[in-house]
Amino acid sequence: MAKRNNRYRQLDFLMTRVVIGDAFLFLLYLLCAATGIGWLKGLCAFVVIVGSALGAAYLYLTQEWLKKRSLWMTMSFGALFLLTIVSLICKVPYGPVA
Repeated sequence: MAKRNNRYRQLDFLMTRVVIGDAFLFLLYLLCAATGIGWLKGLCAFVVIVGSALGAAYLYLTQEWLKKRSLWMTMSFGALFLLTIVSLICKVPYGPVA
């Protein structure tokens, strides 16, 4: 039993770091979108979308997708993915006004 608990702790530690990194990149995306740095905005958006999708896929493959103890990870990846997509579709935040 201790070995299974240790594996979950390792998964939790890794996914916490990935979610924090993904959230940091999302904030960088918003900053770049607001200041008008288009190439970096696109790169950050791409990395956030791919990172969120890969994180959710990894949770699915490890069968932690809908377990109660891991639901916060699934929701975090889903929220970052959806926020980025909606922000790209709505073109918010707007760039600098000339």
